[in-house]
Amino acid sequence: RHTRLQGDWSSDVCSSDLNRIKTVYNLPVVVHVIHNGNAVGASYNLSDAQILSQIAVLNEDYRKLNADTSLIPSVFAGLATDCEITFCLAQTDPNGQPTTGIDRINRTTKGWTAPPFSQTYVDATIKPNSIWDVNKYLNIWVCPLSGGLLGYATFPPSSTNTGLSAPFGTATTDGVVIQYNA
Repeated sequence: RHTRLQGDWSSDVCSSDLNRIKTVYNLPVVVHVIHNGNAVGASYNLSDAQILSQIAVLNEDYRKLNADTSLIPSVFAGLATDCEITFCLAQTDPNGQPTTGIDRINRTTKGWTAPPFSQTYVDATIKPNSIWDVNKYLNIWVCPLSGGLLGYATFPPSSTNTGLSAPFGTATTDGVVIQYNA
């Protein structure tokens, strides 16, 4: 049983077997698509279908639901697991209004420079001017990146996980940035 919950990193308790109760965490995601004013599905302005397809792939990977798990090399087979995380597009925006979870941003109307964008520009300009509350949403930005960068992410603010080193995300930078065609 899975529900798409909004507002908190939420969980469902699932009965998976007699020995254990699973907790599946449902992460509301907002995908910020940065484009040049192109029609949806053209150039950098990815189609809804492409975004939904990538969310489905994330869910297959994180839940170990891939059809080819039997092909995992034996040396790694014992390490593959269901991470008990499900990604779902946000259903409510920060103002409590219904949303598709896809935030299309025309960079020209924002006055942002022409792409490709450097990591510094994304972190200093794009993220702070488009981010949704990091305590309620996983922010993903999709845009053209410079320097051969395919993407990057920050560790969550105030993370207590050991072994992580700075830089950590902040309330204005936390999230994942992905090259639009990667």
